[in-house]
Amino acid sequence: MFFILFIVIILGCILYKISDYYVRRYLGFNSIDHTPVYTPGSSHASVLVCVLGWGGCTRRHLRRILDFYSLHEISTVSWINPMFNYIFGVDMKQIERILDFLIHENRDTKNIIIHLHSNNGALVWSHMLHTMKTNEHYNQLLINIKGVIFDSSPYTRLNSSSEWIITSAIGMSRPGVSIILNRAQYFHWLWTPLVTYYLSLRYFYRRYFSSDSSTSMDKILRIVNSTPKDVKQFYLYSNADRLVPHTIVEQYMAVQIDRGVNVTSHRFLGSGHVNHFRLHPVEYGKLILDFIVNIENDNASDK
Repeated sequence: MFFILFIVIILGCILYKISDYYVRRYLGFNSIDHTPVYTPGSSHASVLVCVLGWGGCTRRHLRRILDFYSLHEISTVSWINPMFNYIFGVDMKQIERILDFLIHENRDTKNIIIHLHSNNGALVWSHMLHTMKTNEHYNQLLINIKGVIFDSSPYTRLNSSSEWIITSAIGMSRPGVSIILNRAQYFHWLWTPLVTYYLSLRYFYRRYFSSDSSTSMDKILRIVNSTPKDVKQFYLYSNADRLVPHTIVEQYMAVQIDRGVNVTSHRFLGSGHVNHFRLHPVEYGKLILDFIVNIENDNASDK
């Protein structure tokens, strides 16, 4: 009996080490994709857009939307948070670095719009917002944040009940497997059980032994009530999103409307997760430009 238990423990340790290697390799940091970048636009533009990428995306994936903003002479600050950091903890030095970019490039008191993708972008926005509210140096930015564009986001529980560890691990394994396979496939006979096993162990440790037991979902939930009511929100989502169901997004929008927030939205047909701009480029582009123009007009009328 002792021998069998010993073999099981050794096998478990080996599987953990294998999983840890591949999760860090495919979901971890690399200097090409995960470094903040400023792309200048026209000096006369009154808007600066902060583009936050989804988990697992690369600079190549963001190029389409960044080129769109450049075509319209709109400056951007862009960053992709590594998926590993989404799962296990955002690097706050990187959050401060993004905010430093925004302070430096916002010298002419431009309107700042956050254009975030998926829950990874929503998590970064949550940390940015919290830092701006609690750090006097970055507090100056809050008055310039005029709008937030939510692309395929957010997916969060609006009640405070905690999920079972295994449920959280299975749910998070879906985007993890998709990133490892580099395609929109959320289940794999080998990777799904391996990643789920790895995440279950990490989540168990975090919940019962870590000084910070809050999950990424908990941190995203902070933006439900902490986003200033005068910041307009625009939701771009789809009925065909297999990771973030349209009903979840609509429930979140309803809460924001009840708070008194100016909420607009557009539900696409047929486009998958964070795939709306690729499949509907003209319609998507017109929607975000109209959103920006409305903000510019509102700001001009307030002067």
